[in-house]
Amino acid sequence: MVRYVSSPVLTVRSAARAVVYTVLTSDVQQSWTVRTLQQALPQDKGVRLEAVRSVVYLLLADGLVEPVAGQRALTVRLTAAGAEFLGDVLASWSGPDPQHPSAARDRIDTSGVGDGEASAA
Repeated sequence: MVRYVSSPVLTVRSAARAVVYTVLTSDVQQSWTVRTLQQALPQDKGVRLEAVRSVVYLLLADGLVEPVAGQRALTVRLTAAGAEFLGDVLASWSGPDPQHPSAARDRIDTSGVGDGEASAA
């Protein structure tokens, strides 16, 4: 179950959020700056630094990452609640991407179509 967050966009599936969440949850003890997190992302995904920064600040606002003291640049680490939240979100995204055309096709209600009965209009 995905917990309530003040930034609901954190639960909306996107390619950028998916790879950022995957990297963050790969090592929950790791400390990250925006730049080191972006550099750890798969290069073929083309996630821009600004997208990573936006995700980090949204996670920070909801207490899902916490600042690491004693660092000049903003450095964050995933909290226990953050690890659980991101794991739940990633698990909820494990199905087909709802934005993908084939997923939209799968959501179309075709009951009664092609069953040989004409509708009474």
